[in-house]
Formats: sequence, structure tokens, C-alpha cells
Amino acid sequence: MRIQNKLFLSLLITSIIAVVILVMLMQWSVGRGMVDYINKREVEKIQPMLLDLAAQYGENKSWRWLQNNPNVLRQVMFENLLVRRHDDRCEQNEGDDCPDAKKNDLPPEMIRPQNRRPDIAIIDIRGNVVVAIKPRAKDRIKIAIDWQGKTVGWVSIPQREKISEGFELLFIEQQRHAFWLMSLIVIALAGIIAFPLARHFVRPIEKLTAGTNQLTQGKYTLKLPSKRNDELGQLARDFNELARTLEQNESSRKRWLADTSHELRTPLAILSGEIEAMLDGVRTISQDGIQSMKEEVDHLTKLVNDLYELSKADIGGLSYRKSNIDLTGLIQNKLQAYQSIFNEHDLNVSFDSIAPVIFWADSTRINQLLDNLFTNAERYTDHGGKIHVSLHQDEHAIRLLVEDSAPGVPDDALKQLFDHLYRTEQSRNRETGGSGLGLAICKRIVEGHGGTVSASHSSLGGVAIHVQFPV
Repeated sequence: MRIQNKLFLSLLITSIIAVVILVMLMQWSVGRGMVDYINKREVEKIQPMLLDLAAQYGENKSWRWLQNNPNVLRQVMFENLLVRRHDDRCEQNEGDDCPDAKKNDLPPEMIRPQNRRPDIAIIDIRGNVVVAIKPRAKDRIKIAIDWQGKTVGWVSIPQREKISEGFELLFIEQQRHAFWLMSLIVIALAGIIAFPLARHFVRPIEKLTAGTNQLTQGKYTLKLPSKRNDELGQLARDFNELARTLEQNESSRKRWLADTSHELRTPLAILSGEIEAMLDGVRTISQDGIQSMKEEVDHLTKLVNDLYELSKADIGGLSYRKSNIDLTGLIQNKLQAYQSIFNEHDLNVSFDSIAPVIFWADSTRINQLLDNLFTNAERYTDHGGKIHVSLHQDEHAIRLLVEDSAPGVPDDALKQLFDHLYRTEQSRNRETGGSGLGLAICKRIVEGHGGTVSASHSSLGGVAIHVQFPV
């Protein structure tokens, strides 16, 4: 079953259950309220008789005038309009002349309470029955008879627990029919509203499903509407972000393949040209020719090794054997090893550091990191330029900074320096050597030690590489 149908049925069934429960509660409330109203009305109806009984009790100073004398009680009730005269005859002779016997030619629900035979008892202060007329009901109400501020007895009448006749029953039946009619109307409205509401919730899901199918087919330019402010809107925004990420990854993959093939093709083309020239006799086999081919082979070997190292880093294959190392001493030794190379290019190198910085790291990988950073700085700094290295530690992190002088890079190139095979279009190009993988490998090594690396413009005019390791 489709989710739209499930949602529609869920909303409709919930509405039906809620309406049915509400109608039943309303019926119970109306019935209970009507019973309470009738009981209160019966109490109010006998109030004049209570005053009459209290007055006669005061005249006689006792209930002897009423003791076991139901006719006197009927007379009092008649005088207070509680019974009719023919009801008296019915109490003594339940014949065909009684309204109840003839049903008064009215349906049962139209018989008024005054036509029912009386059910009443008078009780004295000691709880003894003074007089009673046909006491039938078990559930009764006792109304006090007060004389001069004192209770001298009670009138006991039936307490209604349900309505079985009269106009009240007809009213309740009418209300019951009205309630069920209204419930059917409400259920129909709920069904009319539930269908477009279910459609409203399902439509974004259908669009998301269609978009997912397009993503599986490699169509990453799709963009779902994300104007909703609910969870479905957030899901659409996440989907759009996923599509952009996949599109970027696909573009990076294609660029990676193109750059890699280009980097491999160049030394191979040179080698092929050298060999063909020697085979064709255009160029004699000489030490210089062989040295030129060896340089291209070395370059190709370095490129393949860098690609291998980077691929291992990307899949988490780089191994790390960490121990406490003196990072300050390691940098000093590495700068000393590169001093001859720096001297060849007349580069002024300075190192700013504090006391020895002890760092839990893999010394081989940190040496590889420093090799790439110093080689990158030396290779892409003009002759007679400057390279500055600083190392500082505080309670939060260890910060290594390697910056060089001109030439610099454009602003939009700073974030791409750590991408695979990326080189700017200015002086930092392949003509000066390098595969464009050094900084990418640096990033993987730093991340393998839980750190971060970034690039910015150097105060010396070139590029500053910021490396930060957690303490």
C-alpha cells in the first residue's frame, strides 16, 4: 500500500475514533445532565408541600395527624398540585378509568410525570416511616422538613437514575440522532481534508524519490524545492547539499584522472621521443642522452610513489608508529640538511622556536611532512628570497608555520593548494619541478595526527602554511 493511502487511512480512522468517542461522551453527558435536572425539578416541585407539612406539624406538635393516613397525604399533595383527583382513584382502584391503564391515548414517551402514580414517604426525626404511598423505588432522595429552624422530618421521593418515559426521553432521543448526524458530517469533512493533507505530506517524498533515482543515474544538477520549514524541508535541503557534494566529487574525480594522465603522459612522451630519436639515429646514444632519460624516469618514479602514498592516505593505509619526539630538534636537523639547497638559491632561512617541543607522533611521517613543506617553500620562492619557520606551543595546541617570500598565489587558490595535482597558473608550475601532490600528502599526514593544515598569504609576500597539532 502506498504511503499516501496509509497516511489517509490513518488520519481518517483516527478522526472516526475521536468523533465516536466524543459523541458517546456527549450522549452520556446530556443523559446524566437531564437526569440531574429532573431530580432537581422534582425537589423544587415539592417545596410548597414541605412548607404545608411543616405548618401542620407546627399546629399539631407531632406527626400523629398524618400517622398511617395516606389519604391525608394525598389531599396535601392534591392541594399542592402534585397529583390529580383521578390519581387518587387509581391508588385505590387500578381499573380501566386510570390514565395508566388506558395509557391516556398517548405514546409512552408523552406521558407527563404528573400522570404517574405517586411514590412518596414521610419520615420522622427518629427515622421511622410516618406514612407512605406505594414506595417502589430503591434509590431515593430525602428532603428535610424544617419548622422554626429545626428539622422535624423528611420527605422521601424516588431518585431517577435513568429516563424511560416523558418529554425528556423524547428530547434525549432527538439529541442522540442529531449527534450521530453531526458525527457523520464531521467524518465526511475529515475524509475530505485528510486526502489533500496526506497528498501534501507525500508530494515532497515523491520528489525526493524521483531525485534519488536521478542521482543513481549520475544526474547531480537536480535541485529540490526547499521552502518548507518542517523536517521535509530540511530533508530537501540536505538532499540538495548531497547532490552538490556528489557533483563536486565527480568533478574532482574527473579532474584527478585528467591531471594524473597528463602528469604521467609528459615524462612518458619525453622518454618515447628520446628513445625513438636514438633508434632512428637522429640522436646518438650518449651519456647525456641516457642521463636525460634517467631524469624523466626518476620524475616518473617520484610521481608514481607520490600517487601511491596519497592513495594509501586516502584509504587509511598509512601506518603510524608514534612515540615522543623532539619536534624542535627534528626541524633544526631538517633545516640543516636542506641548507646546501637553500644556499644554491641564495635563500635566507630563519627559524623561530622556544624550548624543545615534545610531541607524540610518527617521526618518519613528520620527516616526510617537513620534507614536503621545505621542498615546496624552496621550489616556489624566487632566487634571493626568504623562508621563515616558527614553532610555538601553548596549552591548547602546537603551531608550526612555514612561510616564504614572493611569488604568492591568488585568493581563490589558497583553499585548493592541498588538492591533488593542483598548481597555480603563475610561477608555481611544473617547470620548476614537483608533481603537485606534496601538499596533498602533507594534509593527510597532519590529519593522521589529529591536526589541521591551512594556507594563507604570507607577510613575506608568498604563501604561509599553518600546521596545528593538538596537545
